[in-house]
Amino acid sequence: LSLALREKGCPAPPRLRWDALMKGVRSKMLSRHQVLMADGERVFRKGSAQPISITTALRSGNKTVTLAENVELYGIDPRELAERMQRAVASSATVSNVAGKKAARQVLIQGHVVSRLATMLRDEYSVPQQLIVCQEGKGKKGKGKR
Repeated sequence: LSLALREKGCPAPPRLRWDALMKGVRSKMLSRHQVLMADGERVFRKGSAQPISITTALRSGNKTVTLAENVELYGIDPRELAERMQRAVASSATVSNVAGKKAARQVLIQGHVVSRLATMLRDEYSVPQQLIVCQEGKGKKGKGKR
């Protein structure tokens, strides 16, 4: 094993500690992650898991909207999420393509509903909290500031 882990041009060490061996093996392994879909199917993908991104932005002057990206990576249908959020918060919600990304879709919900959306993803869709990233967009005005 130590021969497989050595770098080119360097001789293999005569002895190798177990932790150094395991560190070397892990560094050679490719990163993968597994997603358990709602129907029980397990999907394996290359790379590390991308979190669901929830951001706020200002549209048409003074209107705040909430954007959710990467929901389809966790087996969540963006149209279904938009319809459920529309009913839950009584506001408009649409699904559109993400600019610059081939097959990515984003859910746009009118209003500042970051916490409600994160709660729905966590409780109703079983997305772990560490895979939900909430960010405040630029230009968000606080209450009473004009």
